[in-house]
Amino acid sequence: MYKHSENDYFLFYKKTIESAVFVAVYVDNILVIGSNEAKICDLKLYLDTTFKIKDLGFVSYFLGFEIL
Repeated sequence: MYKHSENDYFLFYKKTIESAVFVAVYVDNILVIGSNEAKICDLKLYLDTTFKIKDLGFVSYFLGFEIL
């Protein structure tokens, strides 16, 4: 189960011993990052079956911020 961040309303996270996955949601933009690619793929598959998302690949900009 993903937990809601106490610091930001748009940030959710799931931490286990072997991985950490973070999800930032702002209106219709979603950013998924983490340390375990399999867990990220599982989450994206779930989101796609539930909401029909489009995976745009690696991030270069998010909410006006350049990601390097």
